[in-house]
Amino acid sequence: MSPIPKTPGHVYQLSNEHHVRVEIKLDHVENWDLNAPQTEGEAGESVEALSLEINASKNITIANYHGYRVTRSRAPFPAAVRIYKSGDIRFRNVLVNAESGIGFCSQDGCHTFLRLSKFPFESSIQDITHHLEVREREFAVLDIPANPITPPPADASAVFAPGAKVRKLEEGFFSTPAPPWTIPASFTSSNTTRTGFIAGLQRMDLSSKMITR
Repeated sequence: MSPIPKTPGHVYQLSNEHHVRVEIKLDHVENWDLNAPQTEGEAGESVEALSLEINASKNITIANYHGYRVTRSRAPFPAAVRIYKSGDIRFRNVLVNAESGIGFCSQDGCHTFLRLSKFPFESSIQDITHHLEVREREFAVLDIPANPITPPPADASAVFAPGAKVRKLEEGFFSTPAPPWTIPASFTSSNTTRTGFIAGLQRMDLSSKMITR
């Protein structure tokens, strides 16, 4: 097997988007740094796309990394970053998200219209080799040592009887349909129009201070 190349690599402000499997991949390299890399998973082609993969590599710095998925994504993905057989990796300023905001001004003042995605990345980082996971999607500093230690399995819980185990029954569920709207009787007559129905919902929203679509 050929040795891992040790030539340093420096990448600045790389934007890699809309790929099917992996946006950015470091494979069998040392002494690389990615400065301000940004990825974007699209709803169509990138439903099962990984933002960043690091395999059999070491002495890597990822600074000001932004792993993004569009708000119209139809299914979640387990993690933005996956690490295999790698260590001595430094993350600095990480943001993994799936929402977008648009600023606008009107007679009422200036506001932000924020769109939230139902399906972001489940976690920010997974170390597949050592079975470690980082759930936090926004943080400043994370150092992964050259030889991470796999933690021992934790007890089920102090609530359960001694020796009890938690068993997963099923998995793979990520969405449940919302319950149907209850249409008020005043809007169910034959001469009700869509405009009237929407106006009625808006009046109800204002009176109850709730927001519905």
